[in-house]
Formats: sequence, C-alpha cells, structure tokens
Amino acid sequence: MRGILLFTCMFAIAAGPPAKPLPAAVSAYIADVDAECRQGGGMPGQHGENMVQRGDFNADGNDDFVVNIGNYDCSGAEGLLQNGWMGHTIAVFADGRSKAWEGSGYRATVRGRQLFIDTAGIYCGQYPLQTRAISDAKHCSRPLAWDSKARKFAWGSLSKARSID
Repeated sequence: MRGILLFTCMFAIAAGPPAKPLPAAVSAYIADVDAECRQGGGMPGQHGENMVQRGDFNADGNDDFVVNIGNYDCSGAEGLLQNGWMGHTIAVFADGRSKAWEGSGYRATVRGRQLFIDTAGIYCGQYPLQTRAISDAKHCSRPLAWDSKARKFAWGSLSKARSID
C-alpha cells in the first residue's frame, strides 16, 4: 500500500500543476470554431499542440493568448478551416479579454516576448502579388507590434521580418 501511495505522489509531482483555465473570451472563440466545424460536417477533436499559446506579448505584465487554428482538429472536414493559400486564421487576445488581432498565416511562433506570424506575399513586402504565381510568393516570419493607444496588435516593421524561403 505504501508503494502505491508513493508512486501516486511521484506521478502527481511529475505531472506538474494543472493548466490554468482559458479566459472566457478565448474559450468562446474556440467554441465558435467548434460550432463552425460541426456545421461543416466535421467533429471537433483534440486541440493540437500549441493551438493556444500564452505569453506577455504587449509587455503589460498579463498573459496574452494566441489561438492558432492551424493546430485545430476538425475530423471529417479537415480543409474547412483553411484560408486558401494564405494558411489559416490566427487570433490574438490581449490579456485574454478582447481580440486584439486576427489574420491569416501559416504559423505563430514566440521568440522571447515577441510574437511572429509566418506569412507570404504582400505581408512580406512583395508587390504586386497579382502578377506572380503563388509558388513565387516570398515567405517570411513577421512580428506583430502592440499599439497601446488602440489596444491592438498590427503587423510590425518589415525590417524585422525574417525570410523563411
């Protein structure tokens, strides 16, 4: 009996503390995506690793949340949530309360306290895109910048974008 108790305690310590629950605005956004998946004939499954990332991207001391629909599992309707060649929707919630950015990209990555969106074409400074084949699109990882007056994120400077071609 003592061995079972010791094993249980060791497992609980190794598993770490339970994850903090998501803020209501983030949970509601995911519930809307679940509904869209069902409406399209799919079945929401396990949310992929890194579907929701947290970090303080606006340097205010509170967690902000990134919801990356590219890591969402909609079994039976896998392509439903794609935004064509631009990837999928990525949403950012400032302090978990309000949507502060939403756009298309391939992936959201965190480098230190900076949030980068992998994107292509005009968002990487390539003009005019209409005259180019999609396969010729320039790809980059571009930062989002916080606008404290508007309380929104916007595309950061192209000079800080990193080529991913």
